[in-house]
Amino acid sequence: MSNSEIESIQPNWDQHKLEQGVHQLGLLYGIRGLEVVTQPGGGWSCAKTEHGLTITVDPQQSVEGNGVESKAEVGPSTVSPEVTSLFIAAHELGHANDYLDPNWRKPVKPEPAGDFFNCLVDDTVIDKRNRRVPVLDANADAVYSHQMPSDLTELPKHVQLMYGMRIGTVIDTPAITMDNKVAEILGSLREYEKGDQVFDIMDVITDPRTTLVERRRIADKFIRPHFEALLEQDKQEHSDKGESDEGEGRFEAVYEQYEDAVHGHQHKGDSEGADSQQEQGQPSDKPGDKGGLAEQMAKAIKQATQEQEAQNEARAKAQSNRTKTDSTSEEQREAQLSELAGTIAAEMHLSPGDAENYVRSLDKWTPTIKEVADVFMKLAAPADIIMSPRYRRDAHTEGVRLHPRTMAGVALQLATDQGQAIWQPIVREAHRQEVTFGGLDVHLLVDVSGSMAGSKAQCAADTAMCLIEGLQLARHKVARTAGQYHQPDVRTQIIAFGSGTEVLSPLSYQPTGQQKGKTYTNLLEADSSSTLVNGALQHVKQAAAAKPKRDAIAIIISDGHFGDHAAATQTVSEMPGTAYIAHLVIGGGVQEFISNNHEVVGNPNVLPGKLHGVLADYIRRSKL
Repeated sequence: MSNSEIESIQPNWDQHKLEQGVHQLGLLYGIRGLEVVTQPGGGWSCAKTEHGLTITVDPQQSVEGNGVESKAEVGPSTVSPEVTSLFIAAHELGHANDYLDPNWRKPVKPEPAGDFFNCLVDDTVIDKRNRRVPVLDANADAVYSHQMPSDLTELPKHVQLMYGMRIGTVIDTPAITMDNKVAEILGSLREYEKGDQVFDIMDVITDPRTTLVERRRIADKFIRPHFEALLEQDKQEHSDKGESDEGEGRFEAVYEQYEDAVHGHQHKGDSEGADSQQEQGQPSDKPGDKGGLAEQMAKAIKQATQEQEAQNEARAKAQSNRTKTDSTSEEQREAQLSELAGTIAAEMHLSPGDAENYVRSLDKWTPTIKEVADVFMKLAAPADIIMSPRYRRDAHTEGVRLHPRTMAGVALQLATDQGQAIWQPIVREAHRQEVTFGGLDVHLLVDVSGSMAGSKAQCAADTAMCLIEGLQLARHKVARTAGQYHQPDVRTQIIAFGSGTEVLSPLSYQPTGQQKGKTYTNLLEADSSSTLVNGALQHVKQAAAAKPKRDAIAIIISDGHFGDHAAATQTVSEMPGTAYIAHLVIGGGVQEFISNNHEVVGNPNVLPGKLHGVLADYIRRSKL
């Protein structure tokens, strides 16, 4: 690059000093052997090639990035181009550190939204960590407040989320205007509750001790679900306006504009695109032609809107095709449910009508059945998590002792007075420790008196189904693990009580198909003239006494007074300490209970969920 080219950008710019500064900053980050190339208009970037790492330096972007075009709105920047260059160089060196991570992999044909998500997460982590350098920390608020937009309300909500995350994490006291729902999501990430502890997800993900793999895992678990939900909402809003849902092309202009603003101009197109621009007589980019990030984002939104309007007819057609597809899918689903009903009718000895009702219940309560199965899976391999301190194997710029294999780095740090990755920090690693579990018996005692007829009986039958099918699903999952888990030591028993007591499904690990069918149909036929529960409780007491080392849970479902309340209360008091009695009462008329562990439910539809709650509470109480 000639001196005249440099002077046209910044009269006092020294190319050699600029490249030397990047090299020295690289040493501070523990990176040696960088290739630094100065290319005005090429955009700052970091590339990993077969020959090593290359940092492209763009003094032109440093000047452009030093302010926004509308000075009346935000005022002039107080940061010099030299300091701006320091920020950009540090940012690219952060990417270089990621490239040097042994777990880094080049994305294979990343989809635009996913690439945008990963880019914002990485940029946020890098810029936050760079604030550990005093000169960067001293100027960070001035640099980012001047270059990043403060009003996000015109952006798609999923873009608002990522911009709000970056601005709110990198700037100490950000002043951002955004959608209320997006603000609530960001607040929940900063105050994530787990048990009795509250975590700031952004503090965890930007912590220097968090590895690249951990960063990806945390972002995918806690941030990406919100991002994808907002993305779908943005698509739906466009669809409701008669616009298409095809792909994410309508948002790509926003993604690309961010990439250009942060990582330079070269990502927008190749040399062929630049030639085409000149042939059409359009001016090329020069210092001052582009505004700051806020103006660039506004232009991108306008461009995206124009593209959407031009594609309205195609999008409407796509919406119509999708509606037809949904209709076809529903017909296929109904056919599958009908086929399953035929199989269940034969297996459980049910009439076609009862089999269809059973299938509908299965379909309705599938999420609860899976939740119950998850509880039983924890009993298939009960373990406690032990956290123990360990020295990390890799070297870092901070730690408590020198890494034994970095003596060359120690010598370099002494010679250059630049920090090197020579230390071993301490981390806490989690280890599973098996715990003792003596087995569990779950007894479901269901009132079949006449007052339970109708929706109450249906929900009680559905609760029994969730218990039996949940355990069966857990056993099926264990069988597929090829010995990695033991089968859960859990038995179930279903007892109906009214004028008398009838064991519909005896205490066993896996009821037969006929027992499952009998349980379902008999619980639906609630027509008993009285409500006597003590006989059913005696079955539970006897089973607990026969196996004193096993835990027992008895869940009673009823809707009225017991004719043998005194005797039932006495039986509960005589239960062994390993037995836990839960009483779920439908309606608010009952004022007397036979267990201290009772709850009144106004809507019988919550009964299956209450079953899961009782089982999950057992896991917490037992610390399994």
